[in-house]
Amino acid sequence: MRFVIIGDIIVFLFAMFIVFKACRQENTDYLRLGTFVVLTLTLGALSIYTYDTRLMSKVAQEQWKKSSVLDTTYSMEAIGNAV
Repeated sequence: MRFVIIGDIIVFLFAMFIVFKACRQENTDYLRLGTFVVLTLTLGALSIYTYDTRLMSKVAQEQWKKSSVLDTTYSMEAIGNAV
C-alpha cells in the first residue's frame, strides 16, 4: 500500500507542478486545466481502489482455501470426449 500511495503522491505533485506552470502563462485554457486535474485525481483514486480490490480478493481466496470452497467448486471434470 505504501508504494501505491507514494506513487499517487508523486503523480499528484507532478500534476500540480504542471498546473502551476500553466497558470502562470498567458491565454491559459482553464477548462482544459480543470479537466487535467480531475483526470489526475481520478487516476489516483482508481489506483487505490484497484489495490484495495486486489487485496480483498486475496483475503477471500485464502479464506476459501482454508474452508475447501475452491476444491468443491472448481473440481469439475469432463467425462467422455469433450471438445
